[in-house]
Amino acid sequence: MSLHLFVNRLGDFIRENRVAAGAGDVPDAPYSTELHELRDAVGHHIIPLLLIARTDSKIAPEERDIIVDHCLSVASRHGIARDGKHVDALRDYVATFRPALTQLDTAIAHLAHGNRDDVAALLDTAQKVVMSDGVSRPE
Repeated sequence: MSLHLFVNRLGDFIRENRVAAGAGDVPDAPYSTELHELRDAVGHHIIPLLLIARTDSKIAPEERDIIVDHCLSVASRHGIARDGKHVDALRDYVATFRPALTQLDTAIAHLAHGNRDDVAALLDTAQKVVMSDGVSRPE
């Protein structure tokens, strides 16, 4: 299966579960200027991961930490510098950001043309997010 097709199926899965959960869209949270480069590098990872984490309308601290660690790992692999203030800003951003389902299309398109290792890491992280709060539904 091509990466593009696989990533699109991930998008379909997120959309279906988001609609089934009745989760509505909320405007994007503001982010600090410290996050510009980091957000540009990993925003397409944050959106699907938060949509998965927020399927139940909230994000558990464990889910947030998994997402932040993943984003920092991706940034590191791509040579994006980050220090304590960047980590704190990212942690705050992930805790408050409520991506709109409409943002998923752009994120999926970016992932479909991206690095296979990054997509594999994203899928692994998505599984960790799903399992982290101890609540798992068959869907």
